[in-house]
Amino acid sequence: MKISLTQKLDENDWNPSTARHLLNRAGFGGPRSLIEKLESMGFKRAVLYLTHPERVTDNIQEPDWLVESESFREMRSQFKDLDKDQCKKRRRMIRYEQRQTVERLKSWWLKQSLVTTRPLQEKMAHFWHGHFATSARKVKSSRMNYDLNRVFRKHGLGNFKTLVTQVSQSPAMLQYLDNRKNKKGHPNENFSRELMELFMLGIGNYTEQDVQEAARAFTGWTIRDGTFQENSRQHDTGSKTFMGRTGNFDGYEIIDILCKQEAMIRFIAHKLWDYFVYDNPNEETINALVFHFKRSQFKISSLLQTIFLSSEFYSDRAMHRNIKSPVQLMINLVDQLQVNTEDTRDKLISMAMRGMGQDLFYPPNVKGWPGNRAWINSNTLLTRYNLPSYFLYGETGKKRKDNPKRRNNAPFRDEPFFEKYAGRPAGEVVDALVDHFIGRPLDHGQRRLLLEAIHPQASESLVLPEGSKSAKRLTGVVHLILSTAEYQLC
Repeated sequence: MKISLTQKLDENDWNPSTARHLLNRAGFGGPRSLIEKLESMGFKRAVLYLTHPERVTDNIQEPDWLVESESFREMRSQFKDLDKDQCKKRRRMIRYEQRQTVERLKSWWLKQSLVTTRPLQEKMAHFWHGHFATSARKVKSSRMNYDLNRVFRKHGLGNFKTLVTQVSQSPAMLQYLDNRKNKKGHPNENFSRELMELFMLGIGNYTEQDVQEAARAFTGWTIRDGTFQENSRQHDTGSKTFMGRTGNFDGYEIIDILCKQEAMIRFIAHKLWDYFVYDNPNEETINALVFHFKRSQFKISSLLQTIFLSSEFYSDRAMHRNIKSPVQLMINLVDQLQVNTEDTRDKLISMAMRGMGQDLFYPPNVKGWPGNRAWINSNTLLTRYNLPSYFLYGETGKKRKDNPKRRNNAPFRDEPFFEKYAGRPAGEVVDALVDHFIGRPLDHGQRRLLLEAIHPQASESLVLPEGSKSAKRLTGVVHLILSTAEYQLC
């Protein structure tokens, strides 16, 4: 089927469902007040609102507790009067402080993603974190990890060439892919290879000679005192032949040549479509994406605006088809259950994220996370279904009849949450809860099970009383909703 990206969604089809879909993909699906705000804006204004975050006041809380990278001179001063054992102890302490700070950084980023006033900007930071993957297993500095995170946030919707340059010069990337060791006469090919294979072109669109010559061009791009430095003494100034061109290329010129390759445009456009819309688009769609990406001079926000305005983005093939990432699932649970983040335990949240396969700042390898269907396997699915139990019932993950205080450690506060449902018919309450958590109706059999969870003989018109007994039954209904396959999709 031929797809035209110029065919926009009809304004008459803009409704709570399509507004929610836009925020699911261009953000994290909430809060509900923002869905309602987007719906009231109208279709085109809503897309512009999300794709131009610079027009919205940023509410990011910069972390002021990072462990700063110390210079070689500072490190030497610290160690000069220590014996061998004291040096080992000091190094262990520094590594421990860095690990703990990176753990704190993970919680900080999740909470920032939850409360952000710029959802697409934050969603793109997560996207680029998986695309330009570096891991704190090797890059142990919390400052370096955060600085790369800030690059994704600052440039993630801007010009792609600028983004690649900034990423390539980030101390985290220089350390992770060993370009700090890339010196004249002893080129290290790790960075140049991944720059082409994973970051810009894809497999089959470059040669081994291209890798070798690009590595020579990037010699001298290194780190000094925790910041990027061009060391001219270590730069290979000899002639290089790269992508059919010959010259005394440096790293900037290599990136410039790569950005002019048709393979680069197709590779990035394809990956953005896969992430935001659906996998395996047809050739006509990719060609249309390439046209729009070129026309925008590689401005990422412009390409995403074209995608979000297209009717295909709201098609049956696109809506409710993507599996929520662990980040999005976690954010949805905290937001929809109206959980105070102070009531959650960062260590347990971090364990759950690892259990679901997305440990922030620790991607599995340089390829990042495969995403979508790869999020689901027998191990991660178990964690996904156990996670709601923690929020609803506390750390035990189950209801204990012998302990009347069983809910005291649960982040979810049931009675305040269900207060507005008192005095309403059971059928109406079930539909309202399904809409709140999923945004579309469940089938008749599933809906019947939810009614029976309120009362075995529950009728549509059964009026729910106030109080803890009603709240307890409705908590069971919510648990069933969160256990459906539909809740895993967005």
